[in-house]
Amino acid sequence: MSFWAQYVVAKEEQGVSRADSLAKIEAKYGAEFRASIEAELPKPEEGVTDGN
Repeated sequence: MSFWAQYVVAKEEQGVSRADSLAKIEAKYGAEFRASIEAELPKPEEGVTDGN
């Protein structure tokens, strides 16, 4: 996983939405670069609970 994909995942863990992080990357590096990062990211797990 590239630095930027790891960055997006780390930001998600800090409470920053994936969309916000990717939008900032796109603004700086372009849509093509954003798409390459999105392709590396694990799919968000919808409807999964943490067991609590």
